[in-house]
Amino acid sequence: VRNPKELATCVESWKGFLQAFEPHVKQAGLWDKPSIHAMGERIAKLAQYISDQMTPSLVEQNDTTTTPQFSPYATLIHGDFKAMNAFLPKKYESACSSSDDNQHDNEPEDPVVLVDFASVGVGLGVSDVAMHIHHAVLPEDLQEGGEEALLRHYWESLNVQLRTAQSLPSDSDDPYPWPVALRQYRLAVVDYYRFFMARMWKGATPQFFAKQLPKPNVANIKRYPESAMAFIERVDAYLTEIEQEYENSSQEL
Repeated sequence: VRNPKELATCVESWKGFLQAFEPHVKQAGLWDKPSIHAMGERIAKLAQYISDQMTPSLVEQNDTTTTPQFSPYATLIHGDFKAMNAFLPKKYESACSSSDDNQHDNEPEDPVVLVDFASVGVGLGVSDVAMHIHHAVLPEDLQEGGEEALLRHYWESLNVQLRTAQSLPSDSDDPYPWPVALRQYRLAVVDYYRFFMARMWKGATPQFFAKQLPKPNVANIKRYPESAMAFIERVDAYLTEIEQEYENSSQEL
């Protein structure tokens, strides 16, 4: 269940953001799209549906008991998977500044160390993926299939681990099917937008963004207007898909 106070401010928060960033929205070619101006209302309408789809526990009731049944895709998630909460091995620092892409290929793989587990809970793993990508990755690296390539890498790696854990043959069906992963990821992206619109962008201005530039712990979509515009355009497309899904499910009832 989403915070009712946040949902109550969605529409006004979004109108204020559009007004403050009007030149950037126009430059991105989004100003003349009615769907962009309506994103506050659209999110408020679908927030509960998206929340239901993102909640991996199902409650089955009978005459005597209420038993929680977790979705097969439920897992422990970090909940605040931003760049500053992931410590990479120091060798990658030199790799980033080197032209030799293969210099560390034969070295043993060191683990990434995660910190700050205050928000850990049961959820969908792609929630962490959606946050991390839009917190830390520049928009130009998400274009031309970059976003899907990052998601596919996560999905392929996860399926390898799931097959090993479940002793499944390598040619078995994917434990986590790609259509499911893609749908859940896009739901997570839209849900992250809802969180950002209601909390992080409320009252934001280009001047405020500029003050955040030196702070690597702050999301790219709260520092760079270009990142924010690319995020908005992506959410508009995913939200359109979810709206169609919601209408189809409503007609089936």
